[in-house]
Amino acid sequence: MATHVKAAPAGYRYYGDEDDIDALLRDIHAAVGAGFASVPTDSHRDAAPTTPVAVLRAPRSYGDDTAERDAVTIKTPPPEKRPQQEQCGSEYDADIDATLRAMERDPAERPSADYLAADTQAEEELIVAARAHVVTLMYNFSGYYNLAPGTLHRAVSYVDCFLSASVAGGNLVLLGAVAVFTAAKYKDRSTTLALRADDVARHVGCAARDVVAAERALFAALGYRLSGPTAYTFVDHFTRHGQEEEGADDGSLLMLRTLAHHLADLALLDCRCGARFLPSAVAASAIALARMAMVGSAAPPPWSEEEVKVTGYELEDLAGCMAMIYDIHKHPEAWPGCDHMMEDCKLIYALPPLVF
Repeated sequence: MATHVKAAPAGYRYYGDEDDIDALLRDIHAAVGAGFASVPTDSHRDAAPTTPVAVLRAPRSYGDDTAERDAVTIKTPPPEKRPQQEQCGSEYDADIDATLRAMERDPAERPSADYLAADTQAEEELIVAARAHVVTLMYNFSGYYNLAPGTLHRAVSYVDCFLSASVAGGNLVLLGAVAVFTAAKYKDRSTTLALRADDVARHVGCAARDVVAAERALFAALGYRLSGPTAYTFVDHFTRHGQEEEGADDGSLLMLRTLAHHLADLALLDCRCGARFLPSAVAASAIALARMAMVGSAAPPPWSEEEVKVTGYELEDLAGCMAMIYDIHKHPEAWPGCDHMMEDCKLIYALPPLVF
């Protein structure tokens, strides 16, 4: 399928199609040339979020007794040993924070930092762009079925961890759809009333048995770990404390949260963002950029001691991640699907020049 693009800004290059780099790249290109049949691209809505922290047991049909035997329990450290940011709020909030922080640092919940590495810079850029196509298809798919907020972030994390496990072969369009299907069922059990394996199969263009087989392979590759926190989780977690800030009101807090979610969505397009930075850092960076947009100044965004306490990050700690999200936002034409995601955002805003 031919791809027509506009001229890239200076210092940027566009990603095109190229064959036979390796098996993974061929699979990704198959995803680029395919799509979810009959899925509109203009229906993505958001609503009140949920923040799951429990571990989801695998359905009996997907495994055996080894899944129960190999389960991993993450212990929460006692209050006196928790970092400063975990002391904020009530004891219940501190327990939630400690659990989320421990889970996001669990290597089993994260992709490897170089899972899409290539021999040359050109090949790596090609792979990154092709993956962005798959993320765009997942975004459209979740929006079409109006799936629970946060589903896309969880589904993308499943895909990245699956690919990080060095699982070769397969249709990545099918993998992306199954990841969305699985994440949606995790977020909301009633999803099965609106979306079934037959629906996924019809949109991908395969048999229902292929969807079931792909879901089993996904569970196995993830080790049945489905509950790791995402940047979406941390945006909700951090902004829950915004009401405590002096002068904060419901309207400004809602705008901050919505804009931060949008910027965190854009970060999903670049796999290097999720591989290099913890979800909490991506969330904090999105919040900092959202504050900068709301202030409308090129000066460093307001970042109070309370926000340092809540997020655990000084503004300087977020510079690299903020710059990466900022570049995606400023050059949407260089990222497949970015223009569409920005058009879906209901807020009218602009990011001033990034200054630290």
